[in-house]
Amino acid sequence: MLFSPIALKLCLSALVLLGTAGVGRAAPSIIFPGSVGAPVRAEHAERVSGRHPERWIASVRASAYQRGHEPFKVVDGDARSDWRVAGPPPAPMSRGQWIEIELNEAAPIEWVDVHWLGDRAYEYKVAKKIRDDFREPVSEGRSAGNASGFERIQLPRGTFARVLRFEFSTAADNAVQGVREIRVGGLAFPAAYPPAADAHATVEPVRRILYVEFERLIHLTTFDPKLSYADGGAGLRLMPRADAFEGGHADFEIATTPGRDNWVTLKLWESHIEPMMKRGNLIVLETLDGGASQLGRTLLPELVSEQQRLEQEWYGGPKPQPGRWAWAHYRLPKDLVGKRSMMKLRAQGVGNVRRDRAMQAPAPAIYRIESSLAPQIDIGEKRD
Repeated sequence: MLFSPIALKLCLSALVLLGTAGVGRAAPSIIFPGSVGAPVRAEHAERVSGRHPERWIASVRASAYQRGHEPFKVVDGDARSDWRVAGPPPAPMSRGQWIEIELNEAAPIEWVDVHWLGDRAYEYKVAKKIRDDFREPVSEGRSAGNASGFERIQLPRGTFARVLRFEFSTAADNAVQGVREIRVGGLAFPAAYPPAADAHATVEPVRRILYVEFERLIHLTTFDPKLSYADGGAGLRLMPRADAFEGGHADFEIATTPGRDNWVTLKLWESHIEPMMKRGNLIVLETLDGGASQLGRTLLPELVSEQQRLEQEWYGGPKPQPGRWAWAHYRLPKDLVGKRSMMKLRAQGVGNVRRDRAMQAPAPAIYRIESSLAPQIDIGEKRD
């Protein structure tokens, strides 16, 4: 069964995830904060969980676009938004305006539904692409000029493609043209359309080399929607708050080794091009117990490591990936740990490192919290 994180999220305006370390019991050294019954108390957070669909919209690009009407708007599930252009495409492109939808892998496609912008008829062509320098026409026609909803374009039996291009003739008066929404036959909605499945999904702009008219290369911005949840397991996502400067938090108690530097590692699902330390909307740790010199200390990650899985596409561009694992490592100095074998900590969502900007977007979902005497990375780990 395919589902989106929104279908399973638990909106936590003041949620207590049941279970605690308990009096007289050793604190755990590994916590899965998104799991039901995890020893975590959270407020203003979401539980995200799901499996990645077999196929999803991995990239959208177009010949041109107007600011605020970028091509990825056709897969955001909102008929009020749109991709739009006006006039002929920029040089060296010499034919009509176009938009391309790219899946994460090639698939059989029997039909597409297009919600055109405006009530004028479009003279269109649909082509499938096997690679960037080769397009094969699969359909052409004239739209009905229906501004109120989708029109179905039936594709030839046996159509198998990773990329579909929709091209239309430029209006004689250079009027605004475009598309509100596109649905690809065989892709589950909204799970396979990341911006529609999750309002907080990241869309990463990437400059890519593309062929024009089969012979010239240009750089074009392509927009890669990301999946904001990992493929399996459950995570806890700290959310921004409209009623407070800082965001949500999660309190937990975790085992430590007395008299030693300890490390707490958060395993995160990252879907932004930049790590959280650079872009903001990040997670800091705060101490919730100890003496006067220990209580209320704020800890930033001293190390952040990431797992990159880039597969090379034709002409060197990396294939769009849905996201990646990242590990944020926080050092607990031995003077902070003292003689304690467990510590109470808070994962706090903040706007930036200096904490002088409000949190405006969710932090990466936390899938695992682990304490140890060295930073931990669990590539290939199956326990979560």
